[in-house]
Amino acid sequence: MAANYQPLADVRKNLRVEWYRCPIDHAKLRALSKRSDLQGWFQAGGHFALFLGTGALTYFFWSQQYWLGFAVALFAHGTVGSFFSGVAPHELGHGTVFRTKWLNRVFMYLFSLLSWWDPFDYATSHTYHHRYTLHPEGDREVLLPLKPSVDPTFLLQMFFVGLPQHCGLRDNDPDFRKCVRSMTVNPLAEFLYWRMNWHLEHHMYTGVPCYNLKKLYREVADDMPEPRTLLGAWREMYETWQKQEIDPGYQFDTPLPESVKRVQEDTEDGLESSIGELAPRGLR
Repeated sequence: MAANYQPLADVRKNLRVEWYRCPIDHAKLRALSKRSDLQGWFQAGGHFALFLGTGALTYFFWSQQYWLGFAVALFAHGTVGSFFSGVAPHELGHGTVFRTKWLNRVFMYLFSLLSWWDPFDYATSHTYHHRYTLHPEGDREVLLPLKPSVDPTFLLQMFFVGLPQHCGLRDNDPDFRKCVRSMTVNPLAEFLYWRMNWHLEHHMYTGVPCYNLKKLYREVADDMPEPRTLLGAWREMYETWQKQEIDPGYQFDTPLPESVKRVQEDTEDGLESSIGELAPRGLR
């Protein structure tokens, strides 16, 4: 039977999550939150250049009827392009990639067009996802439980890395460390994934550009769980699913270091709770 959810307009009025965020010096957070056109061009321009390059190779091998090279180039082209859908427009939608605002918009629309991605509805749903991560009343992007498929036809999903972000973790918990995973992946996958393998850091301090997330992790590492490997994350998800077959209410409880007690400061600079420029005007 389908769950009955209250309208999101009511959720905004009634639900407020007091998120725990790992302590970080405000000056360091401000420095990490600075946007760079140079870094933006490297990330967005580099991804697009790879797409054009693999496309050109695919055409070249096809025109020469070199079918092995064509197959390899086509696979590479499809892999590079697959990270446009929901990945590139995601970070650009936050408006944190380029310092120059219109560049964020231009590349967001470009990648959205190439991948048939709707950035407008996504801006609304993703705003709620960040504010109410894994709180079913407000987060309609990730509804637990999620089942990792081990069917042979779906094993390729292990090489895209979105499902492990939240699968099997705790819902209704105000600690991002309990409901979001970070993973270590190889440099090429990290680049194509726009550094969203550092997903816990992204949720905790969303205003920090993707290219600074690893630096952010180093600043708060003493108060964070160890990042999983990609295979380790899938193993954790599968073991969680097996336990849920016996106990449907089971959720993986991420081990944490002995946390530093957070002291709330009287002055707030807005960086901690910022989600960049993602939220549509009516949700700001």
